[in-house]
Amino acid sequence: TYPHFTTRLHELCPKLTPQEMQICLLIKISMANKHIARLMACQPSTISHARKRLFKKLTGMEGTAEKFDQFIADL
Repeated sequence: TYPHFTTRLHELCPKLTPQEMQICLLIKISMANKHIARLMACQPSTISHARKRLFKKLTGMEGTAEKFDQFIADL
């Protein structure tokens, strides 16, 4: 459905953990925080914080969870 998405993620940040990659993939398919949290057996706030960290890890800039979602949608 999303050709080369994981390849582009690895090119941006080769050190993504499997959990970080999973969050990126689930955000790409527009899954809600609470559903991601349920799948990963954690709190929705944990996913929100992870999205902010991932934005910085992938772009080098500070940002919000929503900016991360948009970044992933555009990738």
